[in-house]
Amino acid sequence: MEHEEELVQVILDGNAQSVLDVYTSKLYGWIKSCNRLSSSAIADVVRTLDFNKSDAAIIICRTLKRALRDIDEHGEYSEEYGNADKIKGQIDALKKDIQLQQGYKWDYLYELTSILKNGHVCFASAAKETMTDPLQVEFMTNIEKTTSAERTDIIMNIKDFSFMSPLLDEAVLSVLSRYIREPSSDEDRIELKKQVRALDYYLQKRPFPLCFGTLIIGNLIEIAARLGDQEFADQVSPFINKITPNVVIYVSLSRFYSVFNNRNKLIKSIKLAAQHGAEKSDFNWFRTEDNPWQKDEEVQGLIPLSIDDYYLYKC
Repeated sequence: MEHEEELVQVILDGNAQSVLDVYTSKLYGWIKSCNRLSSSAIADVVRTLDFNKSDAAIIICRTLKRALRDIDEHGEYSEEYGNADKIKGQIDALKKDIQLQQGYKWDYLYELTSILKNGHVCFASAAKETMTDPLQVEFMTNIEKTTSAERTDIIMNIKDFSFMSPLLDEAVLSVLSRYIREPSSDEDRIELKKQVRALDYYLQKRPFPLCFGTLIIGNLIEIAARLGDQEFADQVSPFINKITPNVVIYVSLSRFYSVFNNRNKLIKSIKLAAQHGAEKSDFNWFRTEDNPWQKDEEVQGLIPLSIDDYYLYKC
């Protein structure tokens, strides 16, 4: 819970945008793609992609820290990365290449971004601990304890949200995020559309909750693409401009625009996904037989290489 509490404190301190800046950065995506490579292979990748010295050091440092954590957890010597002492020495050397003020702050915020998808419990508990307004307490209690259908009714029936706070906004959406998932029946699909209407109503009344608002909308984009439901896509589309996408969302947007036939936005999304660290395996859905863009040579040519290709074939 230590890191979860830190993330809540970041939100309380009004720095949610800092977390999102890291979550949506190019570095975030390249770390995600490079995570399984050795430090020497990553060095080849960042050299090929012409990252500046500080950004390259951050990418390599993050991966080495993951390797070090694996050794600590499993007590295993890693032939690929070296032993723990060697890795610590590499990290210390890399820190000299990271801009101190910006680099270490970025590294810290990167740790906190990993909690977004699993942080609903800590946000809700932190909200409860800080709530003094009886309306806040009642609202949060109802949101947590009621069914999905009842929850959307509660939101839609509130006319005045002035009792809310930024932390409570994040806490409420963190709860809602657990129920934004691909439907498995017609009833689920109807309920999902109702939840999206409630979300739209909520966001018309309140400032946009940066962390869980971004997470939920990213999930909705992916669900819409998987469903191929034009009515649902029309519901989701107005939310897209509310967020700054990260690498995962750019991939989802690519799929979204391929399904709903917007070639210009499809091309733009694939390019941005590639720039933000997406790789070939992120586009496995693109190679399905029913994909209408299979014969579009320009679109096909934009699908990025696998991360292995960058150092095996380009270096």
